[in-house]
Order: sequence, then structure tokens, then C-alpha cells
Amino acid sequence: VRDERLEPVALPAEGALAHEHRAVADDVGRGEQQRAGALREGAHVLRERRADGESARRAFMERIADTLATRIGDTGEAILAYRALVDELGPEKSWLTALESLYEKEEKWNELAETLETELSRADQDGDRLAVLARLGRVRKGHLSDLAGALEAYRQALDVDATHAPSREALEALLDDK
Repeated sequence: VRDERLEPVALPAEGALAHEHRAVADDVGRGEQQRAGALREGAHVLRERRADGESARRAFMERIADTLATRIGDTGEAILAYRALVDELGPEKSWLTALESLYEKEEKWNELAETLETELSRADQDGDRLAVLARLGRVRKGHLSDLAGALEAYRQALDVDATHAPSREALEALLDDK
């Protein structure tokens, strides 16, 4: 007696197995994308949420910016989040440093130079000013082709400390190139 309800089972061909593996991998990739999307959406909600008090709002905004930069890896959104912090609450060294790193990663040299100038205006130690001026000179020369701006940065550094070796060497190299 033959049971008509049972159909013969065909084993998948090798190509079909590879297709199944790709489909599973695609599902995992979609899951990661959905997770990142959910985290981004949560960041947007938190960004718009009005926290009780400035310190709570600040903490939320910092968490959002850090999460976007480090956990999600969305550089563009992280830049927006750190810019919002700076614009709304004023420049802080850690936020400026984060922006500098993000701008460098995205090769946004004008924005990097502007952020370095902001950091320079807030630097209260000679060592900090020298480091920022030397970096600003490198960015202006190497990425913005702004030789006059680079010369000015190195000149300012040497006004702070005439023996600052990185600025002296960079200035000498600039003059040798001309």
C-alpha cells in the first residue's frame, strides 16, 4: 500500500547549499544592519529628548556621540552629535579631540583646521598651544595647500617657544620648498 500524501524528498544540490549559506549570512548581515539602525534611531530620540537639567542633557548627548562614533561607527552622525555638543554647550577639549579624529578619518580638512583653531583659542598651557599650532601647520600645508596659513601657524608656535623643534623643522622644510 502506497501512501499518496508522502512526496519523495530531493536533496539539495551543492549550488543550492552554497545559496542557503549565503542566505543565512545575508540574514545575519541584515540583523546587524537592523541593530545599527535601531541604535541610530535611539540616538535620534535621545538627542531630541529634553533631559531634566543641563548635566543630564549633557550626559545623554555625550553617550549618543560616543555610541555613534565607537559602537556604531557612523562617522557622519557622530560628527553631527559632537557638533551639537559644542554648539549647544560650548567647546570642551574631549569633544574637540573627538571631532578632530572624526574629521581626519573623513578627510574633512577645512573642518579639522577650524576645530584646531577652536582648540588653540582655549589652550592655556604653552605645551598645548605648541602641539595644536604644529598640527594646524601640518594640516594647512599638507592637506589644504595653504602655505601662508602653515607659515603663520609655525611662526605663532615659535613666538611661544623659539626652540620648538617640530615647528622649526617644519618651517625650515617649508622655506626649502620655496
